[in-house]
Amino acid sequence: MHRRRVALLAVLAALCAATWTSTAIAASARGCGLPGYGYAGIASGAAVRGVGATVSALVRPRVQSGHVAAWVGVGGYGMGPGGRDEWLQLGIATSRQFTQRVYVEWARPGKRPRLVVVESGIAVGEMRRLAVLELAGRSSWWRAFVDGRPVGPAVHLPGSHGRFPAVATAESWDGGRPACNLFAFRFSALQLTPAGLATAAARHTVELVDPGYRVERRERATFVARSNR
Repeated sequence: MHRRRVALLAVLAALCAATWTSTAIAASARGCGLPGYGYAGIASGAAVRGVGATVSALVRPRVQSGHVAAWVGVGGYGMGPGGRDEWLQLGIATSRQFTQRVYVEWARPGKRPRLVVVESGIAVGEMRRLAVLELAGRSSWWRAFVDGRPVGPAVHLPGSHGRFPAVATAESWDGGRPACNLFAFRFSALQLTPAGLATAAARHTVELVDPGYRVERRERATFVARSNR
């Protein structure tokens, strides 16, 4: 949500062409994640026209600071024209201030990111089908869908057609101070819609896994993203 860490962006660019001192450091060494943002998920091997997955929390997320989220989307920090920010993502997020909620977030070049909450009070184990799709006949226009229902506005991401890979990932943000945020999200029925002729490449995926997290592959279209503790 909002920002992307450089490590995640570097991977995507390549694919495209409560004591907070020594205790927190020790906790991080035991697998509570990196400072700032941490990810556990997958990215497609080529550009897509859409990505979808059925997402649910297997356990109640434990958030000490910041938030945790599970989302699907396209684009990222620095991936728009002229190296500007450009993305659309749809996910389920939790923080200390709110229980699980579904949100859609987008960033257009030169403008501040925007976020809209579309549903609140999602229970542990409750599933939502999340999808981000390029609109038919509208090059570089994208929209988010929850259980087949459009949410948020259609978003124009200039230059994105045939260029953005897909991402399906869990995310932890520490809120700017050391934290041990714990989560386990299941992504099932993962679907990648290739752009152009790159069918095989788009359906090939690579894992995005930061220290402190892991991806457990159940089968080709199903994985669990979780913290190590």
